[in-house]
Amino acid sequence: MEVVSSRESIDLHAKRRDYGQAGVLEYVVVVLRQRVARWFVLQDGTYQEVGADACGLFKSTVFLGLWLDAPALLRRDVQQVMGTLQHGIETPEHTVFVQQLQARRSAS
Repeated sequence: MEVVSSRESIDLHAKRRDYGQAGVLEYVVVVLRQRVARWFVLQDGTYQEVGADACGLFKSTVFLGLWLDAPALLRRDVQQVMGTLQHGIETPEHTVFVQQLQARRSAS
């Protein structure tokens, strides 16, 4: 996650190339001046911006259960941000994700 002051920031351009070359599958940029969060997902070698759901939540497709309440983050409502994160990690998808990570660790 990057926190930047303007949308013309290096985080939305040069770093995007660096992240892609490094194989970063998802990243988030919080643009303070515009009070917006932008979530990018690497698809077919190119970052695509994905939107939040109707409630303003971003849900990771890589780290299942990682949910970000962008409006709460921008309001600096830590309690709401943490509550949303907790709901995400309580999902069955997150449980399966953790089990898969544990299985990979055991196999190596």
